[in-house]
Amino acid sequence: MPYYAIDNFAAGMDVRKSPLTAPAGTLRLLKNAHVTAGGEIEKRQAFQFGWNAPSNSKGIASLNGYPYVFVANGTEVPASEGVLGVHSLELPVGVTIDEVLDWDTYDGKFFVIVRGSDTNYYRTYNGLVVPDAKGFACRTYKSKIYVTEGSFLYFCAVGNPLEWLSALDGAGFINLAVEDSEMSNLVGLEVYYDKLAVFSDRACQIWSVDPDPNKNQIVQTLRQAGTDAPKSIRQYGSGDVLYLAPDGIRSLKARLQSITASVSDIGSPVDNYVRDLISAGNYADMKKAISLLEPLTGRYWIVMKDSILVLSNYPNPEISAWGVYVPGSGGVPFEVVDAVAAGASIYLRGADNKIYKYGNTGTPVYCNCEVEVILPYLSFNKPATFKQFMGVDLSAVGDWNLYAALNPHDQNAEDLLGTVSGPTFLTGQFAMSGHSTHVSLRLRSSSAQQISLSNIMIHFEETETT
Repeated sequence: MPYYAIDNFAAGMDVRKSPLTAPAGTLRLLKNAHVTAGGEIEKRQAFQFGWNAPSNSKGIASLNGYPYVFVANGTEVPASEGVLGVHSLELPVGVTIDEVLDWDTYDGKFFVIVRGSDTNYYRTYNGLVVPDAKGFACRTYKSKIYVTEGSFLYFCAVGNPLEWLSALDGAGFINLAVEDSEMSNLVGLEVYYDKLAVFSDRACQIWSVDPDPNKNQIVQTLRQAGTDAPKSIRQYGSGDVLYLAPDGIRSLKARLQSITASVSDIGSPVDNYVRDLISAGNYADMKKAISLLEPLTGRYWIVMKDSILVLSNYPNPEISAWGVYVPGSGGVPFEVVDAVAAGASIYLRGADNKIYKYGNTGTPVYCNCEVEVILPYLSFNKPATFKQFMGVDLSAVGDWNLYAALNPHDQNAEDLLGTVSGPTFLTGQFAMSGHSTHVSLRLRSSSAQQISLSNIMIHFEETETT
């Protein structure tokens, strides 16, 4: 009896093609799991409750490997192992923090941009308001803090985040709209190799910047490389910068190297999935997307209110696989309002003011969130030939509920074949009886244990041609 083997899942989620034409090994959905460096599917760890953040605090940030939240005119609490740090901003009396727009560290101290309850914007360094500072997004680079506002890129004096006016000390600004008309609404910035990438909502400019402002020089303007999500701009890998654009997750390196970036971009396999998220939700929420790098594995996360897209990218074994996590703890979903990588973990701040931790250096902890793996409709390169499906073999760890969908005209129709516990090879193939031209396997598990899936073999016999 012939069988078809899917040996790995190195491609991860890829929804560029229809479910009937997508290649074997790709996935229509990989939920609450990711792909390992060996091309296997592995369940994510649990989001563990860490702390209740102070009710008057906002945001979450990282300093010296520990998470911090921000309060106005409150009590400073240094972070330590098991202690959530609290950083106090000395705002005008009676003003509280409505929103943390952005933050970075300079010389081991926080530079924070917030909107106050009085609707004014404040920029603080080491807790003190810097009255001459501007900007809504910031980045520390080459002994200065750079910020964006309107069409201007502002920068502080060399070695002094408290001084923003003295040109003699290196402070100043650049009007990027003078170089290109599509740079009139700057959104954010990030280090790109040894340069600075400055994003507007429509384009991106690459600048060579220097402590001496007279040596600042524009390198290139990239059109159709804009973003509305400033916190989604994140350096990744060997200099690349990923960001969330209206058409999906884009790569700055791909934009620079090829005019066909929409095909070669690392985010193109999940473009349609991202667009569906944008269409189904509030686009204002998408503007708040946050990009992070998971400290222990290097996986790229883009965190949204109720979903987290995760990229497992390992160039040597040629693995570039997307999956999606659903934020939840103990089977109960929560809404994410902010996130940060600190030390060996990622910390998510929920709308309920709870701080959740993902990842640690000890024994992995798992919860009973549902893992879901959906394969495309496979025809084994003979879409016009009927097959009699006989069974399934797979290499797995843990318990999986196995389903088969045989009717491409009704993609919600599926039959439960039963529960698979571990590998099937010594116990005999898992029985499946069905007659169709295509089959889509779906696997789900809500086990609170470690589970994984390494490969799948589908047994069938060809019958007649349509």
